[in-house]
Amino acid sequence: MTPTRTWLLAAFLFVSLLATHARAAEPPGLNDAAARDRLEEMERAGVLADPWWARAYWLRAETAPTEQARTADLRWALRFDPDFTRARRDLAFSLLRQRDGEFAEQLRLAVTRSLSSFPGQIRALLGVFAVAFGATLLATVALATLAVAKILPRVHHGLRERLLFLPAELRSGVALLTIALPLLVALTLPPTAAVFWALLFGLVGTWTRLDRGERRVGVVALVTLLATPIALSAWTRLGDPLLPGSYLYSLWDLQVGIDATATSNVDTNAPKSAEP
Repeated sequence: MTPTRTWLLAAFLFVSLLATHARAAEPPGLNDAAARDRLEEMERAGVLADPWWARAYWLRAETAPTEQARTADLRWALRFDPDFTRARRDLAFSLLRQRDGEFAEQLRLAVTRSLSSFPGQIRALLGVFAVAFGATLLATVALATLAVAKILPRVHHGLRERLLFLPAELRSGVALLTIALPLLVALTLPPTAAVFWALLFGLVGTWTRLDRGERRVGVVALVTLLATPIALSAWTRLGDPLLPGSYLYSLWDLQVGIDATATSNVDTNAPKSAEP
């Protein structure tokens, strides 16, 4: 073997050894000894939760090499924040995959703790509202679409009768194309906008033949479709950041974006509880 190949082989083995050691090493500031020290500090200070440390272990659990390591990290996360319902839910499913009977208790605790906390109650209320709003949206759009579809054959017949100047074999196709063209243009838009514009074109084309109830359903469907993206944008930008604890996780995500292993500069004055 030539000296050049020998040096290349030695360098490759050295780099492989360093990479293996780096993967096996604990991230700085995130190990059992440091975690125990932090829990002791919290106990002496009377602090009930440290959501930053809890989130650090929860994030590390997502990349755990084994299910047992994932379970251990999730348990550490819950020791730092017992109200961290996402970690408790993940722990329940991790135990379920291991066929551990504790999963039912952890799942029950996740539900009860979530519903007993203010942010959890807000999210549950928002979930109920989202289901009710979604059902209303689908129902009104479906009813309006059926009303328009019921009238379209009559509109097609009326257009065909007005195209007497065309050859008989072209009248039906041109009338159908006249009706379908606005709908086909609408389908090139994003889903919500496509449904909105298709329904709007359909209502405009059949408005004079719809009864009063069908018109009201169509207007409600259009208003609901128009309000959906506005409501979602308003909640994402204004409502969600106002939930207790959201600012903590925004700061944590910013810190992790700078240094994925940074956990030593956590705030020692953590709130008594926080919901992710």
